[in-house]
Amino acid sequence: HDRALALLRSGSLVRTRTTAERIEIETYHDRIRETVVASLAPDTSREHHRKLARALESSGSADPEMLAVHFHGAGEVQRAGEHAVVAADRAAEALAFDRAAELYRLALDSHATESAETHRLRARLADTLANAGHASEAADAYGEAGEGAIGLRARDIERRQADQLFRAGRNTEGRAVLIRVLRQFGIRLPRTSVGVLVWALYWQLRARLAGLRFRAREDLDPEQRLLLDTLRTATACLNQVQPLFSVGFSGRAHVFAQRAGGLLHFSIAVNDQACATAWQGGRRRDRRALALSRHGLELAGLTANPIALAQAWAWHGACHCCAGRWKDALGPMDRGERIWREQCANVTWELGTARYMILFTLLNLGEVQEIGRRLPAYVEQAEELGDTLGSVLVQSLAGYVPRLAADDPEGAHLVLQSALDRWTQPGFGFVNVFHLASLTETDLYHPRAQAARERLLGRWPALRKSLLLVSQAWRICFVELRARSSVAAAVETDGSAADALLRAAEADARALERGHAPWATALAGLLRAGVAATRVRREEAAARLVQVETELDALDMKLRAAVAKRRRGELLGGDEGAELVQRADAVMADQQIRNPARWAAMLAPGRWAQ
Repeated sequence: HDRALALLRSGSLVRTRTTAERIEIETYHDRIRETVVASLAPDTSREHHRKLARALESSGSADPEMLAVHFHGAGEVQRAGEHAVVAADRAAEALAFDRAAELYRLALDSHATESAETHRLRARLADTLANAGHASEAADAYGEAGEGAIGLRARDIERRQADQLFRAGRNTEGRAVLIRVLRQFGIRLPRTSVGVLVWALYWQLRARLAGLRFRAREDLDPEQRLLLDTLRTATACLNQVQPLFSVGFSGRAHVFAQRAGGLLHFSIAVNDQACATAWQGGRRRDRRALALSRHGLELAGLTANPIALAQAWAWHGACHCCAGRWKDALGPMDRGERIWREQCANVTWELGTARYMILFTLLNLGEVQEIGRRLPAYVEQAEELGDTLGSVLVQSLAGYVPRLAADDPEGAHLVLQSALDRWTQPGFGFVNVFHLASLTETDLYHPRAQAARERLLGRWPALRKSLLLVSQAWRICFVELRARSSVAAAVETDGSAADALLRAAEADARALERGHAPWATALAGLLRAGVAATRVRREEAAARLVQVETELDALDMKLRAAVAKRRRGELLGGDEGAELVQRADAVMADQQIRNPARWAAMLAPGRWAQ
């Protein structure tokens, strides 16, 4: 044997590796193995597999996966299945989920008839696919695992299936399955927009009245636990497609988790409540959201659960983000995203949400270069997991930004259209909202102001019907965007039509100021300066720009502040004005913005030049 082994090694056909326990021999290249195996007759191949399997089994130290492969090759399917289950369980424990899924499939091949073990293996396969991030495959596997299941087990499998369907972007199917599970708990969803709003506000009020008093219990009965899991699933999944439903379910989860005494569920519910409160906006809600979030961080620390900790940090950042405290938002959201990515499985939705909130924050901070750095990694990681929704969300929100920075509006249009083409789900959810906002900005850069305004106004009824404008942050974004498109369109026309457009922009500026959000007030000031400049009230415009630049600097919105500086330079003219324009353009050059004039036209339209 030594002589034969030496001959094979000298011919570079095999290589050996010595460990503490044995010498391992493997083919030098996989093609050599494939060629040798292909040359064997089927009976001969099965006999070799059988001998290897029995020799390895008798050694008492063989790897279960190796035994499964050789017994399967020998045609001894049942024994292959037994070893495959052991190997699959070990792979799953080691977080090697893709390999575990292959082995569970191998184990299932050994079961010719339905049995309790078959159902268990199908459920394990579905769990493993979910943990690997293969949401669509996991959803189908849960569907198979649910066949023949009864009672709470059947409900739990359906809940998991709904979760994976939403994560896979199969929202219509996911909603149908989720509604079926909710009905088994006696929970029915309102059918009208008004009904949803009233229902969400009712549960938010119930949660607020319940407060934060909590006594943990270890003896949750299975039905209680499943109800809490179902409410958690509904809160998470519906956030992507019907956010107001998510707000209602977060309140309901808070009330039920507090009553049941489930620490993990209460921690998650409190943090969801913090985010839902911040999402609605307003100074009182901002303060309450931050207080809830701080309490949620403490609760998450008590759970020592990485999913709860990741959520607590990410939602803490989201509370700051909704209030326009951009720098305070970024660190906690990055921390939450990192914990989800490095320590958790089956969190594609959570990662996608954290990432679009991070990109939204970077947009407002004016970190164009950082967006260009992060975006490809976010898209690549989502694609690797088969997370179409996560990939489309971040591209719809920020995919246009690097292209506009490169002075390529046509390329920006192509990126946005390509993302939307991949999204085939009905309704007007976050993907459509992000796409509408990004396309409007791109048209303002182009410039195609009239087209931008007409599209935005045409989609406004759908936007209002979606109830996304209940969120203060999204309301600020879209009202400000509508006002910008009005000012830009006024520049392209004259007479009474231009005056009507400017009056519409002023009405939107007043709406922004009524909310008393500092960032909304600053944006309103920039709009009013644009209206004043277009009406040739230059002193008023210049005075507003001085104040707005100070406000935007204080809010860390550096690109907007640079645009305000540039516009003031254009108003002043002469050497002083040229210096202001030069300083503003240097800020934009640092962000690799090739055409500062067009960038300024997008963010602060108006007739500025003397």
